[in-house]
Amino acid sequence: MRNSLLPLVLALALTALAGCDSAEERAEKYYQSGMHYLEAGDIDRALVEFRNVFKLNGEHKEARRAYAEAERGRGNLREAFAQYLRLVEQYPDDLPALTALAEIGIESGDYATAGGYADKALERAPGMLRLAALRAVADYGVARTKSDTAAQVAAIARIKELRKALPDNIYLRRMAIEDLLQAQDYKAALTELNEAIALSPDNADLHAQRLSVLAALGDNAGVEQASGDDRAVPQIADLNDALVRWYTCRTSRKRPRLLRERTRTMENETQAIFDLVQFVSNRRGPAAAVAELDRLIAVGNDAPRDHCRAGRLSLRPQAQGGRSVRCQDILKDAPRTRTAAEDQDQSGAHGRGHRQRKRAQSWSESAEVGSGQRRRTGS
Repeated sequence: MRNSLLPLVLALALTALAGCDSAEERAEKYYQSGMHYLEAGDIDRALVEFRNVFKLNGEHKEARRAYAEAERGRGNLREAFAQYLRLVEQYPDDLPALTALAEIGIESGDYATAGGYADKALERAPGMLRLAALRAVADYGVARTKSDTAAQVAAIARIKELRKALPDNIYLRRMAIEDLLQAQDYKAALTELNEAIALSPDNADLHAQRLSVLAALGDNAGVEQASGDDRAVPQIADLNDALVRWYTCRTSRKRPRLLRERTRTMENETQAIFDLVQFVSNRRGPAAAVAELDRLIAVGNDAPRDHCRAGRLSLRPQAQGGRSVRCQDILKDAPRTRTAAEDQDQSGAHGRGHRQRKRAQSWSESAEVGSGQRRRTGS
């Protein structure tokens, strides 16, 4: 009986082994396909292929790394962090993954987490200056969060020393900028920011900080020039709104491209209509504002058309009398549309969205500082 079952058992075992090999081979094919899509710039399809890899082989190191890097590259820090975390759970000595976790912690403002992963990376590569820089930056961030002045001073001293060996390290430079901003040394901060932007020209955070510093210095011409750069306010809705308010309150007759592009892309947003009409009315009068509303009515959807018609009725008497119009008088009886910022808050956005709102708040506060300086100096 036993002899008669032996061939069947062997056959089943061989089938199982063949199935495992087949799964690994298919996983590798999915991985190669994903890498091909990445090289072609089709990230969405690449990520689909990598997920197929994980269904067949959840410990495929390079697929996991490629997935994490792709998500990080497009700004999805939360998902990137999760993927790197899975990678170090499976491969605890993976230095690039530990380094990435520390960097993402810093970029997200989670300095305690960043410090923990920097320590783990330093245990595996104790002499690496890049890791020492991450540790110093994390220490400064934690100290600032705790308002520990002595620890801040010690950390910034290490940062300055490390910058001698790593002059192009963006994390060291960013923290040096933060320290200058905290000390309100805006001129020195602007110099650092200009150098940092030269090193990382597509870094939206740096452009946003430079706008804040220029506003704090009262450099209106600098703000107008900097905000004309498309990289200054990409994908930062609240900073975009703050810039619009800043331009709306200025007497300059220059119409920045930002305002026009915003109304083209946000014509279904009531706030965008408010801002545009306020700007046009202040610069060219109510009659021009009515003409602008006519344009919006011609190109808009049903909801913005209703708002614009209501605003037009509200503006017509003022246009005939030649008076300017206040924002709160426009469309005051029209149904309210929720702003993009409110939509983001309503959806419970975290991570990068939260930091962008903080940058926008910083921009608004800096603009107020700059306005106050000009009022005191009479400029």
